[in-house]
Amino acid sequence: MQEVIQIGNVTQKGQVTIPASLRKEYGITPKSRIVFITLNNRITLKPLRKDITAFFGMAKKLGIKTLHPKEAEKQMRLAIAREIAKEGQ
Repeated sequence: MQEVIQIGNVTQKGQVTIPASLRKEYGITPKSRIVFITLNNRITLKPLRKDITAFFGMAKKLGIKTLHPKEAEKQMRLAIAREIAKEGQ
């Protein structure tokens, strides 16, 4: 795979502009969720492709104890980040 370098901009609010060609190639649209992974002084962005509600449904089927929404979101983000990191290996 060839490494391609493109430049985006960061706004005063910390928002990043993803170049249009990359948004098109990876199916990133308004309201898309992006996961930020940091490893070895690099930040990797990956579009979140799995519907988060599927994870909640899976937890319910497995009988996993309900958590406070903030804690559940924290654990879900970690689980999703791990899954996405595995996809890149």
